[in-house]
Amino acid sequence: MSTAEKKHLFATRDEENAFKQKVFAREYVNTGKVRASAEAAGYSTGPSAAAMGSRLLKYESVQAEITRLNNLHHAEEKIDRLYVLNGLYELAENATRDSDRIRALELLGKTLRMFVDHIETTVTHDITQLEEFTLDQLRSLREMPQIEGKVTVEEILPADESST
Repeated sequence: MSTAEKKHLFATRDEENAFKQKVFAREYVNTGKVRASAEAAGYSTGPSAAAMGSRLLKYESVQAEITRLNNLHHAEEKIDRLYVLNGLYELAENATRDSDRIRALELLGKTLRMFVDHIETTVTHDITQLEEFTLDQLRSLREMPQIEGKVTVEEILPADESST
């Protein structure tokens, strides 16, 4: 990133440093590697990045960001379907406001698919052409591989079977 591009992104040098420190903290939480995290944050590469990374780990703001990110990761691991359903159940049972209780019950009902509209559909087919075949012949058609396009009965069944 050029100096001109940085001027458009950050009003002050402090804003740029704060941004780089947050990037460093995020990369450090994801990888656990000091040097690679410093390089990813935009600090110079090589041994000086390792030294800068070690220095950054001592800053209170960086330590606070690392703690915050670690807490987020632990929270994500803890939250699953059962956790959410239990929370909604507790809210539905113990909410002081009716609107909170109703909303929790609504969300629980949605997870149980209680409010899904069911549409009844009737499909009719003209089977007059199939009446001339025996049940065994029709079953054998079901077991045959699918054929693309329009196919006549004579192409599928042998000549002696199609006449029965």
